[in-house]
Amino acid sequence: MNLVAKLVPGLAATAALAFVTASAAATTVTFDGQFRTRWEYREPLDYRLPGSNGRAALESLSDRGDAAAMRARLGARLALDSGVRAYVQLQDARVMGSESAVTANTNNVDLHQAWLDVDSLGGHDLSLRTGRMELSYGDQHLLGAADWTANGRSFDGARLRWKPGKMQIDGFVTWVNEGRRQGQDRIFGGLYAVLRPAAGLEVEPFALLRDYGDTNFTAVGTGHKAGLHDRTLGARARFTKGRLDVRAEAMLQSGTRSTDQVRAHAGSAKATFELEPKHSVKLSGEFMLATGDDTPDGTHRRYDPLFPTGHVMLGYADVIGLSNVRALALGLSFSPSKPWAVQLDAHQFTLAEAKDVWVDASGTTLRRRADGSAGDELGLEGDLTVRWTARPGLQVVGGLSRFVAGDFVTSTGGGGDATWGFLQLLASF
Repeated sequence: MNLVAKLVPGLAATAALAFVTASAAATTVTFDGQFRTRWEYREPLDYRLPGSNGRAALESLSDRGDAAAMRARLGARLALDSGVRAYVQLQDARVMGSESAVTANTNNVDLHQAWLDVDSLGGHDLSLRTGRMELSYGDQHLLGAADWTANGRSFDGARLRWKPGKMQIDGFVTWVNEGRRQGQDRIFGGLYAVLRPAAGLEVEPFALLRDYGDTNFTAVGTGHKAGLHDRTLGARARFTKGRLDVRAEAMLQSGTRSTDQVRAHAGSAKATFELEPKHSVKLSGEFMLATGDDTPDGTHRRYDPLFPTGHVMLGYADVIGLSNVRALALGLSFSPSKPWAVQLDAHQFTLAEAKDVWVDASGTTLRRRADGSAGDELGLEGDLTVRWTARPGLQVVGGLSRFVAGDFVTSTGGGGDATWGFLQLLASF
């Protein structure tokens, strides 16, 4: 896969540049932009015990704090006569006050996206995109743009899209990390299809592959370090009829992680019903499961969620990730008047395997009780989010979350309940 990953984007870029050179002139140029600033407060800052899992020993479980993040994006879209499109998006993302002085100028500007599209390849319903791009599919449980974070997420590579009729089939290959030496790259790619076999029904089968040639993955039982070569197969389905919206997704992982065999799975099911259309009153219920691993026996059973948009899945406080977890959620949303939207959510979290680790939304290991004596009750969470659209292109969003620690948390060192809140201003054009 390494060789294919290296050849395909290079050939794609060469072909795309040839199209651009042959094109006479640009027909349209449009611009877009975004400015976002967000203040957050968190108490406690971290559930990792001081001196464990990478946390400094001098820190304390009672630490609390706040921060303000700022993001600015400016994009330019170029459309050419020959069916070629280009897009460049600059981004500056920073934490306010993080520079050493008000006279300092730390470089935070980067290319968030820079891609070239070529349509109708060979006269068929094929399009090619090459460069740096966002990849987002389905409910973003597997692959999303992670827009909540300051930097967001984008990939370097190439994507081929085929759209025969109402179908869409994407094949892509990307570099997650360039290892320089042959065979040491981190390559991520796969196929993702969107099928619409009937009115109100979508079916999305997928096959996603990771080929990580570096030696940063450890076999649990032996401690041997080697690469990761796995695949995530599954499908997402969505059915809508009238006021009902039902979604389900299933993922199976297999392959090798160092010398361990990978055998893991995850799934979700969610139903949403609109009770009252005028004020968009909706009630939802959801169940999610991601397997854990309770025995170091040469088989890795803990599900790895790849590249999800985690903030919207398992509570806004982000203390729970889609790995070794069972989660139940109830949601209520409504719009009291046109510019306002309110979302209320309640969650219950338990470990799928009491002997395995507790993982947060960023994939960080927080704690573990290897003998399982702390039980599996992680806790409860309540979320409130209020959105005000002040005018077109201008939104103010605020939220408050409370995580009530369960027996597992209190038995493994405590830290108390967690409070998280934010206030965000978003302007876009």
